[in-house]
Amino acid sequence: MSKNKLGIIGMAVMGKNLALNFADKGYKLAVYNRSEEPLKKALEEDATGNLEGFSSLKDFVESLEKPRRVLLMIKSGDPVDQMCNELLKYLEKDDIIMDAGNSYYKDTIRRTNELKEHGINFLGVGVSGGEEGARLGPAIMPGGDKEAYGHVKELLEAVSAKNEDGGVCCKYAGTDGAGHYVKMVHNSIEYGDMQIIAEMYLILREAFKIDNDQMAKEFEYFKDGIQSGYLLDIAVNVLKEKDEDGSYLLENIKDKAKHKGTGKWAALEAIDLGVETSVLVAGLNARVISSLFEDRKEFSEMYPRGDYETLDIAMWRDDIKNALLLSKIIAYAQGFALLKEAASEYNWDFDYKSIAEGFTAGCILQGRLLKEIMDAYEENPKLSNLLLSPVFEDIVKECSSSLRKVVSKAFELEIPIPALSSGLSYFDSLKTYPGSANMIQGLRDYFGAHTFERVDREGTFHHKWNR
Repeated sequence: MSKNKLGIIGMAVMGKNLALNFADKGYKLAVYNRSEEPLKKALEEDATGNLEGFSSLKDFVESLEKPRRVLLMIKSGDPVDQMCNELLKYLEKDDIIMDAGNSYYKDTIRRTNELKEHGINFLGVGVSGGEEGARLGPAIMPGGDKEAYGHVKELLEAVSAKNEDGGVCCKYAGTDGAGHYVKMVHNSIEYGDMQIIAEMYLILREAFKIDNDQMAKEFEYFKDGIQSGYLLDIAVNVLKEKDEDGSYLLENIKDKAKHKGTGKWAALEAIDLGVETSVLVAGLNARVISSLFEDRKEFSEMYPRGDYETLDIAMWRDDIKNALLLSKIIAYAQGFALLKEAASEYNWDFDYKSIAEGFTAGCILQGRLLKEIMDAYEENPKLSNLLLSPVFEDIVKECSSSLRKVVSKAFELEIPIPALSSGLSYFDSLKTYPGSANMIQGLRDYFGAHTFERVDREGTFHHKWNR
């Protein structure tokens, strides 16, 4: 009897859907879950007969062809370490463990080094697309030893999403934790992108007083262009969805958003590496503020928003569309700037065009803007910032006045727009030369003798200030 090509541990929604995806592609799989019910459900949903279920981890491992390939789709953190330790009892030299959960990249680096001492290859595999993506084709971001990746490349590419040009959305990122790092940045850009959409919704609701059906029509207009993509598509559907009583479901959803580890990790990483990612962080901070649900209610009563004249959407439609586009470009510029700094810090040889292509289908970020990003990196693989690319120059110049106009009006109307305003400040800061940091350096040298550099000669200086 032939051995199984791959083993998957964890038959919750994502693990089950990935297993069924592999089975549909003709691969024989061993599947394992600690509890019986999820395993039973996965086997029941398999119409191919390619899944073989196991309740014994030893039997599960022994059913795999060599080198054994085991994919973990379990909760990140300690459960991954515990499962790796259990697998070490049965795995042999050159076998491969893939962690396809949302693990912290530093944990992936640690596990790579620890398992290498036992002769086991460990790959950190970012997977994006949710349950539908897992079932029909996710975006996959593998990282780890490149030779070991060669043993799973065919498998992962087979189940990954394919873009409209036939490109495979499974792109090798680099050694050790590179795959999970790319996934972390992907999620952080996702935070920023969703916040931009949420702010556009709030502006339409508060400044123009239009109902959800009309807002959906406006969003249809906003997404006509290179800013189109999955998130804007589903925003239209979310706006139009009705509840059981015929009211808009969105209006019955509590204004309180949760956040997971990847957004926080990316924010801390940006601080550690000295990269400005304010739009992405705004997406995280807005969720933190949203959690202060009762406090915000009290604030709104103590400091009520003023009464303002309702604006005419026809006069603002194009400005809002342009502001949305430029904000999205800035969010990606910040995310890719973080990737660029990480490549230098951790000795990863990132291919930024390839990373962008990997996002073009199957994942939450998929959209037309990524093709423009690919063109920018095709033209200049060493590009320091997307906003400096000739691909985006005319767009940025055309849209910047609209973003400024929308941000100014939102401030005037007391509408919170942390992502839009952060994006505008980021852009203005980059194009202000010289800026104001000379004052900061003067103050630092005055009170703490921290020294400063000069524009007129080389060296580091301290001044005896008049006190």
